[in-house]
Amino acid sequence: ASYDEEDDEQDVTYDTYDAFQEDYGVAGCSLREVAHDYNFPLEYLVSSACQLGLSPPVDTEKKLSAMLNGDQIYALLEAITTLDKAEAYDRLSDDTLEEIAEEYDVSIAHIFELCADLDFDLPMGVQTHLRVQEYARLLEELELASPSKFFPEL
Repeated sequence: ASYDEEDDEQDVTYDTYDAFQEDYGVAGCSLREVAHDYNFPLEYLVSSACQLGLSPPVDTEKKLSAMLNGDQIYALLEAITTLDKAEAYDRLSDDTLEEIAEEYDVSIAHIFELCADLDFDLPMGVQTHLRVQEYARLLEELELASPSKFFPEL
């Protein structure tokens, strides 16, 4: 804010881009706080942050400004505000990696090995919910089911 003594008025200027460079607003929040505030799936935000350049594992309690630059934070916020949260949930598998391993009687080590071979980000470790396309690809690699059986649109 700036103060003009002649007019005895206060001119307030705010640069939106600068807000994403500093430690206030959404930049001062953690991914977990943003997910809670926007009622958005945490896994989707973590996965999106990785796609923006963050390397797993991701500390969901760390402030965004400590992990991402202003452009990345802006892109993440834009995704949250333009994507319907139900659609975000639909883009993720229902099961975590741990649940997939248990359901199909496969070792979690083998699941991790396949995910590494397929270059999947696993930002939440065994609690990661894969994107629907990744889940279909994993099942294909496990030779357990045809992806089209579960996801005909693929």
